[in-house]
Amino acid sequence: MRSHPLVLGALALMTACACGTTHGSADGGLDAGVTAADTGVDGATAGEDADVDAGEAEASFLELCVRHRVAVCEGNVSCCSIDERRFVRCDLAPIESACRDLAADPALSDGTLTWRAADAEEFVHRVELRRLECDERDRSASLEDFLRGTLGAGETCTPFGGDAPLGRLRCQEGLRCELTGDNLDYAGVCAPPGVGGDSCMDDCASGFWCNRRLRVLSDPPFEGRCEARPNRGEACVADKACESVLCEESVCVDATASDSWCSQQD
Repeated sequence: MRSHPLVLGALALMTACACGTTHGSADGGLDAGVTAADTGVDGATAGEDADVDAGEAEASFLELCVRHRVAVCEGNVSCCSIDERRFVRCDLAPIESACRDLAADPALSDGTLTWRAADAEEFVHRVELRRLECDERDRSASLEDFLRGTLGAGETCTPFGGDAPLGRLRCQEGLRCELTGDNLDYAGVCAPPGVGGDSCMDDCASGFWCNRRLRVLSDPPFEGRCEARPNRGEACVADKACESVLCEESVCVDATASDSWCSQQD
């Protein structure tokens, strides 16, 4: 068991945008600096499935985390067409702070988690380009998709403290880090993805989603519990419940290109 508070929030989806009432306003907006800038990872080209060493991983993850969240936040401001989800500005400071905390997670340097920097760079650049034209983006994709765990079934994967720690991703493909215990004393073991009623940190099996609204105070430090995913046209309580990642008027609907930029905390 690790004796350390673990606060698992929705940080992986946080874009640090402030909601307002003026659609598409650039007042107080943040210059996203949309470029195809080099990440500084030597010998890596877009599309390669290559890992980088610990020092490069931290620097690359930090840079791409900030670029990605800035692009998404600016897309919220410029592209979202749902009246109730209008955004007016972005704040760079909390974005940088959150990404810095994630990049400092020891999992990036202890050999249990590897980082596909070149593929992540290609993904972020694609989001930046789509944001310029308000083209449709894949709201189910994130930088976490380019982190690869090395631990096998039954191995200890207890994450380090912090918001949405990357250490929870240290299990091999097809496994997740299942937490037990409580907020002050907890442990994680690599196990199969969760199904209905299981604890979760956005790591449920196909056909399920992690419903944070089902969490209670007595639960161990996970985000919620796995629940069956509703189909299109069925009732929903959060965007993430839907395959389209859009829950509008409590129903799963397909997202238009502009709607795909309407982020919502789940």
